[in-house]
Amino acid sequence: MIRLGQVTTSLPRPQGPSLDLPTPSRSDEPLIQRIDPKVMAHGVCFQLDKSDPSLDPEQVFALQKQLLHRYYKHAYFPSYSPATSDPHGMRQTTSPELVREVNKMKNIPFILRYPLAEKLSRLQARVPALLLLPGPSLGEVLPHLPELAKRYAVIAVSRTLKACLENGVEPDVVVQLDTFLQQQRFYSDTPRLEQTILVPLSVAAIHTYAAKFRGVLFMDSFNQHFLPNPWRLRENYVSTLMACMGMAECFHAPKALVAGVDLAMTGGKAYQNSQGEGHSQDAPRFLQADNGVLHMADRLGNHTTTQLRYLATAVEAENYARDIGAATNTRFHTLSNSGILDPVLFPHMDMAQALDSPLLDREALLQAMDQAMAEPEDVRLYKLKVECTKSVAALALNDVFLRSCQANKSREGLDTNPVWGFAAKERDFHLPDDHDLRLGFSIRMNQLWSESLASARNHVTARLMAQRGTPVPLVCLPDEMETLPQALADLFHGFAWRIMPMFDVAMDPASRTTESIPAGMLHPTLNDLDLSFVSTKAAEEYAYQFQVYGKDNLVFLRELGVGE
Repeated sequence: MIRLGQVTTSLPRPQGPSLDLPTPSRSDEPLIQRIDPKVMAHGVCFQLDKSDPSLDPEQVFALQKQLLHRYYKHAYFPSYSPATSDPHGMRQTTSPELVREVNKMKNIPFILRYPLAEKLSRLQARVPALLLLPGPSLGEVLPHLPELAKRYAVIAVSRTLKACLENGVEPDVVVQLDTFLQQQRFYSDTPRLEQTILVPLSVAAIHTYAAKFRGVLFMDSFNQHFLPNPWRLRENYVSTLMACMGMAECFHAPKALVAGVDLAMTGGKAYQNSQGEGHSQDAPRFLQADNGVLHMADRLGNHTTTQLRYLATAVEAENYARDIGAATNTRFHTLSNSGILDPVLFPHMDMAQALDSPLLDREALLQAMDQAMAEPEDVRLYKLKVECTKSVAALALNDVFLRSCQANKSREGLDTNPVWGFAAKERDFHLPDDHDLRLGFSIRMNQLWSESLASARNHVTARLMAQRGTPVPLVCLPDEMETLPQALADLFHGFAWRIMPMFDVAMDPASRTTESIPAGMLHPTLNDLDLSFVSTKAAEEYAYQFQVYGKDNLVFLRELGVGE
Protein backbone atom coordinates (compact mmCIF):
# COMPACT_ATOMS: atom_id res chain seq x y z
CA MET A 1 0.00 0.00 0.00
CA ILE A 2 1.31 3.40 -1.02
CA ARG A 3 -0.43 6.29 0.76
CA LEU A 4 -0.01 9.49 -1.23
CA GLY A 5 -0.58 12.85 0.46
CA GLN A 6 -2.73 13.58 3.49
CA VAL A 7 -5.11 10.64 3.41
CA THR A 8 -8.21 11.12 5.58
CA THR A 9 -8.32 9.05 8.73
CA SER A 10 -11.74 7.64 7.77
CA LEU A 11 -10.06 5.40 5.23
CA PRO A 12 -8.91 2.02 6.55
CA ARG A 13 -5.25 1.60 7.37
CA PRO A 14 -3.66 -1.30 5.47
CA GLN A 15 -2.68 -4.38 7.45
CA GLY A 16 0.27 -5.33 5.22
CA PRO A 17 3.45 -3.46 4.29
CA SER A 18 2.86 0.20 3.48
CA LEU A 19 4.73 3.35 2.55
CA ASP A 20 3.51 6.85 3.46
CA LEU A 21 4.50 9.72 1.16
CA PRO A 22 2.82 12.78 2.72
CA THR A 23 4.20 15.20 0.10
CA PRO A 24 4.67 12.97 -2.96
CA SER A 25 7.10 14.17 -5.63
CA ARG A 26 9.68 12.79 -8.04
CA SER A 27 12.24 13.09 -5.26
CA ASP A 28 10.53 10.05 -3.72
CA GLU A 29 11.42 7.83 -6.71
CA PRO A 30 14.49 6.35 -4.94
CA LEU A 31 12.13 5.11 -2.19
CA ILE A 32 10.01 3.38 -4.83
CA GLN A 33 13.09 1.71 -6.35
CA ARG A 34 14.14 0.37 -2.96
CA ILE A 35 10.85 -1.44 -2.28
CA ASP A 36 11.50 -5.17 -1.98
CA PRO A 37 9.47 -6.87 -4.76
CA LYS A 38 8.60 -9.65 -2.33
CA VAL A 39 6.34 -7.32 -0.35
CA MET A 40 4.43 -6.71 -3.60
CA ALA A 41 3.86 -10.41 -4.25
CA HIS A 42 0.09 -10.11 -3.72
CA GLY A 43 -0.34 -6.81 -5.55
CA VAL A 44 -0.06 -3.08 -4.97
CA CYS A 45 -2.58 -0.43 -4.06
CA PHE A 46 -2.61 3.37 -4.00
CA GLN A 47 -4.52 5.33 -1.40
CA LEU A 48 -5.03 9.07 -1.89
CA ASP A 49 -7.61 11.80 -1.54
CA LYS A 50 -8.44 13.09 -5.03
CA SER A 51 -9.75 16.34 -3.53
CA ASP A 52 -6.48 17.09 -1.75
CA PRO A 53 -5.39 20.43 -3.34
CA SER A 54 -1.78 19.95 -2.25
CA LEU A 55 -1.29 16.95 -4.54
CA ASP A 56 0.54 17.67 -7.80
CA PRO A 57 -1.04 15.27 -10.35
CA GLU A 58 2.08 15.20 -12.50
CA GLN A 59 4.30 14.28 -9.56
CA VAL A 60 1.86 11.68 -8.25
CA PHE A 61 1.39 10.12 -11.68
CA ALA A 62 5.17 9.82 -12.10
CA LEU A 63 5.40 7.89 -8.82
CA GLN A 64 2.44 5.67 -9.73
CA LYS A 65 4.11 4.77 -13.04
CA GLN A 66 7.41 3.94 -11.35
CA LEU A 67 5.76 1.74 -8.73
CA LEU A 68 3.63 -0.19 -11.22
CA HIS A 69 6.67 -0.67 -13.45
CA ARG A 70 8.66 -2.06 -10.53
CA TYR A 71 5.76 -4.31 -9.52
CA TYR A 72 5.31 -5.71 -13.04
CA LYS A 73 8.96 -6.16 -13.92
CA HIS A 74 10.30 -7.51 -10.64
CA ALA A 75 7.30 -9.10 -8.88
CA TYR A 76 4.33 -9.95 -11.08
CA PHE A 77 5.96 -11.08 -14.36
CA PRO A 78 8.73 -13.23 -12.79
CA SER A 79 6.23 -14.89 -10.44
CA TYR A 80 4.27 -16.54 -13.26
CA SER A 81 6.65 -16.73 -16.22
CA PRO A 82 9.29 -19.47 -15.90
CA ALA A 83 11.36 -17.95 -18.71
CA THR A 84 11.99 -14.48 -17.30
CA SER A 85 14.76 -13.22 -15.08
CA ASP A 86 13.92 -13.64 -11.39
CA PRO A 87 16.68 -11.88 -9.39
CA HIS A 88 14.45 -11.45 -6.33
CA GLY A 89 13.31 -15.08 -6.06
CA MET A 90 9.61 -14.48 -6.74
CA ARG A 91 8.92 -17.96 -8.12
CA GLN A 92 8.13 -20.64 -5.59
CA THR A 93 9.78 -23.41 -7.59
CA THR A 94 12.16 -23.41 -10.51
CA SER A 95 12.73 -25.89 -13.29
CA PRO A 96 14.71 -25.67 -16.53
CA GLU A 97 12.90 -24.01 -19.43
CA LEU A 98 13.37 -27.04 -21.67
CA VAL A 99 11.88 -25.45 -24.77
CA ARG A 100 14.70 -22.92 -24.61
CA GLU A 101 17.25 -25.66 -24.00
CA VAL A 102 16.04 -27.51 -27.08
CA ASN A 103 15.94 -24.29 -29.11
CA LYS A 104 19.52 -23.34 -28.39
CA MET A 105 20.81 -26.81 -29.24
CA LYS A 106 18.88 -26.81 -32.51
CA ASN A 107 20.27 -23.32 -33.19
CA ILE A 108 23.86 -24.56 -32.89
CA PRO A 109 24.57 -24.67 -36.66
CA PHE A 110 23.65 -20.98 -36.87
CA ILE A 111 25.46 -20.12 -33.62
CA LEU A 112 28.64 -21.73 -34.99
CA ARG A 113 28.33 -19.81 -38.26
CA TYR A 114 27.20 -16.33 -37.18
CA PRO A 115 28.47 -13.89 -34.51
CA LEU A 116 26.90 -11.65 -31.92
CA ALA A 117 25.53 -8.28 -33.02
CA GLU A 118 28.52 -6.73 -31.26
CA LYS A 119 30.38 -7.09 -34.56
CA LEU A 120 27.89 -4.70 -36.18
CA SER A 121 27.85 -2.33 -33.21
CA ARG A 122 31.63 -1.92 -33.49
CA LEU A 123 31.25 -0.62 -37.05
CA GLN A 124 29.13 2.33 -35.83
CA ALA A 125 27.07 2.50 -39.01
CA ARG A 126 25.27 5.65 -37.78
CA VAL A 127 22.17 5.11 -39.90
CA PRO A 128 18.74 6.43 -38.87
CA ALA A 129 16.27 3.71 -37.92
CA LEU A 130 12.54 3.08 -38.19
CA LEU A 131 11.11 0.67 -35.57
CA LEU A 132 7.84 -1.03 -36.57
CA LEU A 133 5.75 -2.51 -33.75
CA PRO A 134 2.22 -3.94 -34.08
CA GLY A 135 0.04 -1.30 -32.37
CA PRO A 136 -3.05 0.23 -34.02
CA SER A 137 -1.23 3.38 -35.15
CA LEU A 138 1.04 1.29 -37.40
CA GLY A 139 -1.69 1.64 -40.03
CA GLU A 140 -1.02 5.37 -40.20
CA VAL A 141 2.55 4.69 -41.30
CA LEU A 142 2.14 1.81 -43.77
CA PRO A 143 1.05 3.98 -46.77
CA HIS A 144 4.31 5.94 -46.36
CA LEU A 145 6.49 2.91 -45.66
CA PRO A 146 8.12 2.59 -49.12
CA GLU A 147 9.30 6.22 -48.95
CA LEU A 148 10.39 5.92 -45.33
CA ALA A 149 12.36 2.78 -46.17
CA LYS A 150 14.44 4.79 -48.64
CA ARG A 151 15.64 6.95 -45.75
CA TYR A 152 15.75 4.69 -42.68
CA ALA A 153 17.01 1.26 -41.74
CA VAL A 154 13.75 -0.63 -41.15
CA ILE A 155 13.62 -2.73 -37.98
CA ALA A 156 10.61 -5.07 -37.85
CA VAL A 157 9.42 -7.87 -35.57
CA SER A 158 7.63 -11.12 -36.34
CA ARG A 159 4.20 -9.45 -36.12
CA THR A 160 5.09 -6.61 -38.50
CA LEU A 161 7.19 -8.49 -41.06
CA LYS A 162 4.13 -9.43 -43.12
CA ALA A 163 2.90 -5.82 -43.16
CA CYS A 164 6.30 -4.73 -44.48
CA LEU A 165 6.27 -7.28 -47.29
CA GLU A 166 2.66 -6.51 -48.22
CA ASN A 167 3.67 -2.87 -48.64
CA GLY A 168 6.62 -3.69 -50.85
CA VAL A 169 9.35 -3.26 -48.24
CA GLU A 170 11.87 -5.89 -47.22
CA PRO A 171 13.06 -4.78 -43.78
CA ASP A 172 16.75 -4.51 -43.01
CA VAL A 173 16.37 -6.31 -39.66
CA VAL A 174 13.84 -8.61 -38.05
CA VAL A 175 14.22 -8.75 -34.27
CA GLN A 176 13.16 -12.01 -32.61
CA LEU A 177 13.07 -11.82 -28.81
CA ASP A 178 10.03 -13.98 -28.07
CA THR A 179 10.86 -17.64 -27.40
CA PHE A 180 7.29 -18.99 -27.60
CA LEU A 181 7.21 -21.82 -30.14
CA GLN A 182 4.08 -20.38 -31.73
CA GLN A 183 6.21 -17.49 -33.03
CA GLN A 184 7.41 -19.86 -35.77
CA ARG A 185 3.99 -19.54 -37.39
CA PHE A 186 4.71 -15.93 -38.35
CA TYR A 187 7.45 -17.18 -40.67
CA SER A 188 5.71 -20.21 -42.19
CA ASP A 189 5.01 -18.51 -45.54
CA THR A 190 7.89 -16.02 -45.47
CA PRO A 191 9.83 -15.99 -48.76
CA ARG A 192 13.60 -15.89 -48.99
CA LEU A 193 14.67 -12.44 -47.71
CA GLU A 194 17.92 -11.59 -49.46
CA GLN A 195 18.17 -8.10 -47.95
CA THR A 196 17.16 -8.89 -44.35
CA ILE A 197 19.17 -10.08 -41.38
CA LEU A 198 17.64 -11.85 -38.40
CA VAL A 199 18.65 -10.61 -34.93
CA PRO A 200 17.37 -13.20 -32.43
CA LEU A 201 17.81 -14.19 -28.84
CA SER A 202 19.98 -17.31 -28.95
CA VAL A 203 17.24 -19.42 -27.30
CA ALA A 204 14.44 -18.38 -29.70
CA ALA A 205 13.16 -21.12 -32.03
CA ILE A 206 14.90 -19.77 -35.14
CA HIS A 207 16.26 -23.04 -36.54
CA THR A 208 13.17 -23.59 -38.68
CA TYR A 209 13.31 -20.23 -40.46
CA ALA A 210 16.76 -18.64 -40.01
CA ALA A 211 17.89 -19.94 -43.42
CA LYS A 212 15.27 -17.70 -45.06
CA PHE A 213 17.31 -14.61 -44.14
CA ARG A 214 20.44 -13.05 -45.55
CA GLY A 215 22.14 -14.05 -42.31
CA VAL A 216 21.98 -13.87 -38.53
CA LEU A 217 23.45 -11.70 -35.78
CA PHE A 218 22.68 -13.02 -32.29
CA MET A 219 21.72 -10.84 -29.35
CA ASP A 220 23.62 -12.89 -26.81
CA SER A 221 25.81 -15.91 -26.09
CA PHE A 222 23.86 -19.14 -25.72
CA ASN A 223 26.23 -20.16 -22.89
CA GLN A 224 29.32 -18.22 -21.82
CA HIS A 225 31.09 -21.42 -20.77
CA PHE A 226 31.22 -22.38 -24.46
CA LEU A 227 30.91 -18.96 -26.11
CA PRO A 228 32.68 -16.70 -23.61
CA ASN A 229 31.86 -13.34 -25.22
CA PRO A 230 29.77 -11.53 -22.53
CA TRP A 231 28.43 -8.81 -24.89
CA ARG A 232 24.66 -8.61 -25.10
CA LEU A 233 22.33 -6.43 -27.13
CA ARG A 234 20.40 -4.09 -24.87
CA GLU A 235 17.08 -5.92 -24.37
CA ASN A 236 14.92 -7.48 -21.67
CA TYR A 237 11.84 -9.57 -21.16
CA VAL A 238 9.42 -6.70 -20.60
CA SER A 239 8.78 -6.25 -24.34
CA THR A 240 10.28 -6.83 -27.79
CA LEU A 241 10.27 -3.03 -28.08
CA MET A 242 13.32 -3.02 -25.82
CA ALA A 243 15.30 -5.21 -28.20
CA CYS A 244 14.26 -3.01 -31.15
CA MET A 245 15.54 0.03 -29.30
CA GLY A 246 18.72 -1.92 -28.55
CA MET A 247 19.03 -2.58 -32.28
CA ALA A 248 18.80 1.17 -32.98
CA GLU A 249 21.63 1.59 -30.48
CA CYS A 250 23.56 -1.15 -32.29
CA PHE A 251 23.26 0.92 -35.49
CA HIS A 252 24.40 4.00 -33.52
CA ALA A 253 21.34 5.64 -35.07
CA PRO A 254 21.37 9.45 -34.77
CA LYS A 255 17.57 9.28 -34.70
CA ALA A 256 15.12 6.44 -34.35
CA LEU A 257 11.44 6.70 -35.25
CA VAL A 258 8.94 4.36 -33.59
CA ALA A 259 5.61 3.36 -35.13
CA GLY A 260 2.86 1.18 -33.70
CA VAL A 261 3.96 1.81 -30.10
CA ASP A 262 0.59 2.98 -28.73
CA LEU A 263 0.58 0.90 -25.53
CA ALA A 264 -3.01 2.00 -24.94
CA MET A 265 -6.53 1.31 -26.15
CA THR A 266 -8.00 4.56 -27.44
CA GLY A 267 -11.14 5.36 -29.37
CA GLY A 268 -12.25 1.74 -29.72
CA LYS A 269 -9.07 0.65 -31.51
CA ALA A 270 -7.80 -2.86 -30.89
CA TYR A 271 -4.34 -3.41 -29.42
CA GLN A 272 -3.22 -7.02 -29.85
CA ASN A 273 -6.14 -8.97 -28.38
CA SER A 274 -7.60 -6.09 -26.38
CA GLN A 275 -10.29 -3.70 -27.55
CA GLY A 276 -10.48 -0.16 -26.27
CA GLU A 277 -13.57 1.87 -25.61
CA GLY A 278 -14.52 5.27 -26.93
CA HIS A 279 -13.64 7.75 -24.19
CA SER A 280 -15.63 10.96 -23.90
CA GLN A 281 -15.02 11.75 -20.24
CA ASP A 282 -12.14 13.86 -19.05
CA ALA A 283 -8.88 12.17 -18.23
CA PRO A 284 -8.48 11.33 -14.54
CA ARG A 285 -6.04 13.55 -12.62
CA PHE A 286 -4.38 10.41 -11.23
CA LEU A 287 -3.92 6.91 -12.56
CA GLN A 288 -6.88 4.73 -11.55
CA ALA A 289 -7.41 0.98 -11.74
CA ASP A 290 -10.73 -0.69 -12.47
CA ASN A 291 -10.94 -4.48 -12.87
CA GLY A 292 -7.45 -4.76 -14.28
CA VAL A 293 -7.92 -1.79 -16.62
CA LEU A 294 -5.83 1.32 -15.97
CA HIS A 295 -7.42 4.72 -16.65
CA MET A 296 -5.05 7.60 -17.32
CA ALA A 297 -4.22 10.51 -19.59
CA ASP A 298 -2.49 9.82 -22.88
CA ARG A 299 0.38 11.91 -24.24
CA LEU A 300 -2.09 14.61 -25.40
CA GLY A 301 -3.91 14.74 -22.09
CA ASN A 302 -6.96 12.79 -23.27
CA HIS A 303 -8.58 9.93 -21.36
CA THR A 304 -7.31 6.49 -22.38
CA THR A 305 -7.12 3.00 -20.95
CA THR A 306 -4.23 0.62 -20.84
CA GLN A 307 -3.02 -2.53 -19.12
CA LEU A 308 -0.29 -3.14 -16.59
CA ARG A 309 2.11 -4.70 -19.10
CA TYR A 310 1.74 -1.79 -21.53
CA LEU A 311 2.26 0.82 -18.83
CA ALA A 312 5.37 -1.05 -17.66
CA THR A 313 6.59 -1.19 -21.27
CA ALA A 314 6.14 2.57 -21.62
CA VAL A 315 8.19 3.24 -18.48
CA GLU A 316 10.87 0.78 -19.62
CA ALA A 317 11.00 2.42 -23.06
CA GLU A 318 11.45 5.83 -21.42
CA ASN A 319 14.34 4.46 -19.34
CA TYR A 320 15.87 2.96 -22.49
CA ALA A 321 15.52 6.25 -24.37
CA ARG A 322 17.49 8.00 -21.64
CA ASP A 323 20.20 5.34 -21.43
CA ILE A 324 20.63 4.84 -25.18
CA GLY A 325 20.63 8.60 -25.70
CA ALA A 326 23.47 8.89 -23.22
CA ALA A 327 25.40 5.99 -24.82
CA THR A 328 25.09 6.80 -28.53
CA ASN A 329 23.34 10.18 -28.66
CA THR A 330 20.35 8.49 -30.32
CA ARG A 331 17.15 10.52 -30.17
CA PHE A 332 13.81 8.70 -30.33
CA HIS A 333 10.64 10.09 -31.93
CA THR A 334 7.17 8.68 -32.44
CA LEU A 335 5.34 8.95 -35.75
CA SER A 336 1.97 8.89 -34.01
CA ASN A 337 0.87 11.39 -31.39
CA SER A 338 -1.49 8.89 -29.76
CA GLY A 339 -0.57 6.47 -27.00
CA ILE A 340 1.18 6.90 -23.67
CA LEU A 341 4.90 7.28 -24.45
CA ASP A 342 6.37 10.30 -22.70
CA PRO A 343 6.19 13.23 -25.17
CA VAL A 344 9.48 14.65 -23.91
CA LEU A 345 11.51 11.48 -24.38
CA PHE A 346 9.53 10.51 -27.51
CA PRO A 347 8.58 13.78 -29.21
CA HIS A 348 6.21 13.52 -32.14
CA MET A 349 7.65 13.84 -35.65
CA ASP A 350 5.12 14.44 -38.39
CA MET A 351 5.37 12.54 -41.65
CA ALA A 352 6.56 15.50 -43.72
CA GLN A 353 9.48 16.00 -41.35
CA ALA A 354 10.25 12.29 -41.27
CA LEU A 355 10.37 12.16 -45.07
CA ASP A 356 12.56 15.26 -45.22
CA SER A 357 15.61 13.13 -44.54
CA PRO A 358 18.52 12.14 -46.82
CA LEU A 359 18.33 8.92 -48.78
CA LEU A 360 19.95 5.97 -47.06
CA ASP A 361 22.95 4.29 -48.68
CA ARG A 362 21.49 0.83 -48.33
CA GLU A 363 24.28 -0.85 -50.24
CA ALA A 364 26.78 0.47 -47.69
CA LEU A 365 24.51 -0.75 -44.88
CA LEU A 366 24.31 -4.24 -46.41
CA GLN A 367 28.08 -4.29 -46.75
CA ALA A 368 28.43 -3.38 -43.08
CA MET A 369 26.03 -6.14 -42.04
CA ASP A 370 27.84 -8.66 -44.26
CA GLN A 371 31.17 -7.58 -42.79
CA ALA A 372 29.81 -8.12 -39.30
CA MET A 373 28.37 -11.55 -40.15
CA ALA A 374 31.64 -12.71 -41.71
CA GLU A 375 33.35 -12.85 -38.32
CA PRO A 376 32.01 -15.87 -36.36
CA GLU A 377 32.48 -16.19 -32.62
CA ASP A 378 35.13 -18.30 -30.97
CA VAL A 379 33.16 -21.28 -29.65
CA ARG A 380 34.96 -23.85 -27.50
CA LEU A 381 34.04 -26.77 -29.71
CA TYR A 382 35.67 -29.63 -27.79
CA LYS A 383 34.10 -28.56 -24.50
CA LEU A 384 30.71 -28.24 -26.14
CA LYS A 385 30.99 -31.67 -27.77
CA VAL A 386 31.92 -33.30 -24.45
CA GLU A 387 29.01 -31.58 -22.67
CA CYS A 388 26.53 -32.66 -25.35
CA THR A 389 27.78 -36.26 -25.21
CA LYS A 390 27.53 -36.39 -21.41
CA SER A 391 24.05 -34.89 -21.45
CA VAL A 392 22.79 -37.39 -24.05
CA ALA A 393 23.99 -40.23 -21.82
CA ALA A 394 22.29 -38.70 -18.76
CA LEU A 395 19.01 -38.26 -20.63
CA ALA A 396 19.12 -41.89 -21.74
CA LEU A 397 19.09 -42.89 -18.06
CA ASN A 398 16.34 -40.37 -17.36
CA ASP A 399 14.27 -41.91 -20.15
CA VAL A 400 14.53 -45.28 -18.39
CA PHE A 401 13.40 -43.66 -15.13
CA LEU A 402 10.39 -41.87 -16.67
CA ARG A 403 9.26 -44.95 -18.57
CA SER A 404 9.57 -47.00 -15.40
CA CYS A 405 7.29 -44.52 -13.61
CA GLN A 406 4.84 -44.81 -16.47
CA ALA A 407 4.87 -48.61 -16.52
CA ASN A 408 4.68 -49.02 -12.74
CA LYS A 409 2.23 -46.16 -12.11
CA SER A 410 4.82 -44.74 -9.72
CA ARG A 411 5.29 -41.10 -8.64
CA GLU A 412 8.39 -41.71 -6.54
CA GLY A 413 11.22 -39.35 -7.50
CA LEU A 414 9.16 -37.35 -9.99
CA ASP A 415 8.94 -34.21 -7.86
CA THR A 416 12.69 -33.63 -8.17
CA ASN A 417 12.95 -34.64 -11.83
CA PRO A 418 13.74 -31.59 -14.02
CA VAL A 419 11.80 -32.79 -17.06
CA TRP A 420 8.71 -33.54 -14.99
CA GLY A 421 9.15 -30.15 -13.33
CA PHE A 422 9.10 -28.49 -16.73
CA ALA A 423 5.92 -30.38 -17.67
CA ALA A 424 4.26 -28.93 -14.58
CA LYS A 425 5.29 -25.34 -15.42
CA GLU A 426 5.42 -25.26 -19.25
CA ARG A 427 3.79 -22.34 -21.07
CA ASP A 428 3.74 -23.43 -24.73
CA PHE A 429 1.41 -26.42 -24.72
CA HIS A 430 -1.19 -25.62 -22.03
CA LEU A 431 -1.26 -29.12 -20.59
CA PRO A 432 -4.21 -30.04 -18.39
CA ASP A 433 -3.57 -31.20 -14.85
CA ASP A 434 -3.52 -34.86 -15.83
CA HIS A 435 -0.71 -37.00 -14.37
CA ASP A 436 -0.60 -39.63 -17.12
CA LEU A 437 -0.73 -37.07 -19.90
CA ARG A 438 2.06 -35.01 -18.35
CA LEU A 439 4.20 -38.08 -17.81
CA GLY A 440 3.82 -39.05 -21.46
CA PHE A 441 4.69 -35.47 -22.40
CA SER A 442 7.78 -35.64 -20.14
CA ILE A 443 8.99 -38.78 -21.90
CA ARG A 444 8.62 -37.15 -25.31
CA MET A 445 10.23 -33.93 -24.09
CA ASN A 446 13.15 -35.89 -22.67
CA GLN A 447 13.57 -37.57 -26.06
CA LEU A 448 13.37 -34.27 -27.93
CA TRP A 449 15.98 -32.73 -25.64
CA SER A 450 18.26 -35.72 -26.20
CA GLU A 451 17.82 -35.53 -29.98
CA SER A 452 18.61 -31.81 -30.01
CA LEU A 453 21.79 -32.42 -28.00
CA ALA A 454 22.83 -35.22 -30.36
CA SER A 455 22.20 -32.92 -33.32
CA ALA A 456 24.29 -30.16 -31.72
CA ARG A 457 27.10 -32.66 -31.06
CA ASN A 458 27.00 -33.70 -34.72
CA HIS A 459 27.23 -30.10 -35.91
CA VAL A 460 30.19 -29.49 -33.60
CA THR A 461 31.86 -32.67 -34.92
CA ALA A 462 31.31 -31.47 -38.49
CA ARG A 463 32.82 -28.08 -37.66
CA LEU A 464 35.86 -29.79 -36.14
CA MET A 465 36.23 -31.94 -39.26
CA ALA A 466 36.05 -28.83 -41.45
CA GLN A 467 38.75 -27.14 -39.36
CA ARG A 468 41.00 -30.18 -39.94
CA GLY A 469 40.25 -30.16 -43.67
CA THR A 470 38.43 -33.51 -43.46
CA PRO A 471 35.54 -33.85 -45.95
CA VAL A 472 32.15 -34.12 -44.23
CA PRO A 473 29.89 -36.96 -45.51
CA LEU A 474 26.77 -35.78 -47.34
CA VAL A 475 24.12 -38.30 -48.44
CA CYS A 476 22.01 -37.03 -51.33
CA LEU A 477 20.43 -38.07 -54.61
CA PRO A 478 22.53 -38.20 -57.81
CA ASP A 479 20.87 -35.11 -59.30
CA GLU A 480 21.94 -33.06 -56.22
CA MET A 481 25.64 -33.82 -56.43
CA GLU A 482 26.53 -30.60 -58.26
CA THR A 483 24.09 -28.09 -56.79
CA LEU A 484 23.77 -29.08 -53.14
CA PRO A 485 27.29 -28.17 -51.94
CA GLN A 486 26.83 -24.71 -53.41
CA ALA A 487 23.47 -24.33 -51.64
CA LEU A 488 25.14 -25.23 -48.35
CA ALA A 489 28.17 -22.99 -48.79
CA ASP A 490 26.85 -19.99 -46.84
CA LEU A 491 25.80 -21.71 -43.63
CA PHE A 492 28.56 -24.32 -43.72
CA HIS A 493 31.30 -21.94 -44.75
CA GLY A 494 34.67 -23.59 -45.42
CA PHE A 495 33.33 -27.18 -45.50
CA ALA A 496 34.66 -29.78 -47.90
CA TRP A 497 32.05 -32.41 -48.69
CA ARG A 498 32.30 -36.15 -49.23
CA ILE A 499 29.37 -36.60 -51.61
CA MET A 500 27.63 -39.98 -51.16
CA PRO A 501 24.71 -40.33 -53.63
CA MET A 502 22.19 -43.10 -52.95
CA PHE A 503 20.97 -45.39 -55.70
CA ASP A 504 18.74 -48.41 -56.16
CA VAL A 505 19.03 -51.35 -58.52
CA ALA A 506 17.07 -49.62 -61.30
CA MET A 507 19.57 -46.76 -61.56
CA ASP A 508 21.88 -46.49 -64.52
CA PRO A 509 25.27 -47.89 -63.41
CA ALA A 510 27.03 -45.13 -65.36
CA SER A 511 25.68 -42.51 -62.92
CA ARG A 512 27.23 -44.23 -59.90
CA THR A 513 30.46 -43.12 -58.24
CA THR A 514 32.91 -44.85 -55.95
CA GLU A 515 31.11 -43.15 -53.02
CA SER A 516 27.62 -44.19 -54.13
CA ILE A 517 25.57 -46.04 -51.52
CA PRO A 518 23.24 -48.87 -52.58
CA ALA A 519 19.91 -48.42 -50.82
CA GLY A 520 20.28 -51.86 -49.30
CA MET A 521 23.62 -50.90 -47.72
CA LEU A 522 22.47 -47.65 -46.09
CA HIS A 523 22.54 -48.91 -42.49
CA PRO A 524 25.99 -50.50 -42.40
CA THR A 525 27.51 -47.65 -44.43
CA LEU A 526 26.21 -44.85 -42.19
CA ASN A 527 26.82 -46.82 -39.02
CA ASP A 528 30.57 -46.73 -39.66
CA LEU A 529 30.68 -42.91 -39.98
CA ASP A 530 31.18 -40.38 -37.18
CA LEU A 531 28.33 -38.43 -38.73
CA SER A 532 26.65 -37.70 -42.03
CA PHE A 533 24.44 -34.96 -43.42
CA VAL A 534 21.33 -36.10 -45.28
CA SER A 535 19.62 -34.01 -47.95
CA THR A 536 15.88 -33.40 -47.77
CA LYS A 537 15.26 -35.15 -51.07
CA ALA A 538 17.25 -38.23 -50.03
CA ALA A 539 15.43 -38.39 -46.70
CA GLU A 540 12.10 -38.31 -48.52
CA GLU A 541 13.02 -40.70 -51.34
CA TYR A 542 14.37 -43.32 -48.94
CA ALA A 543 12.15 -42.55 -45.95
CA TYR A 544 11.51 -46.26 -45.36
CA GLN A 545 15.24 -46.65 -44.63
CA PHE A 546 15.81 -43.56 -42.50
CA GLN A 547 12.68 -44.12 -40.40
CA VAL A 548 14.21 -47.24 -38.86
CA TYR A 549 17.86 -46.25 -38.85
CA GLY A 550 19.06 -46.67 -35.29
CA LYS A 551 22.06 -44.38 -34.72
CA ASP A 552 21.96 -40.66 -33.82
CA ASN A 553 24.85 -39.59 -36.09
CA LEU A 554 22.71 -38.03 -38.86
CA VAL A 555 22.03 -34.36 -39.59
CA PHE A 556 18.84 -33.93 -41.65
CA LEU A 557 19.02 -30.75 -43.69
CA ARG A 558 15.21 -30.47 -43.73
CA GLU A 559 15.38 -29.52 -40.05
CA LEU A 560 17.39 -26.43 -40.99
CA GLY A 561 15.47 -25.44 -44.09
CA VAL A 562 18.67 -25.33 -46.18
CA GLY A 563 19.65 -27.17 -49.32
CA GLU A 564 16.07 -27.97 -50.27
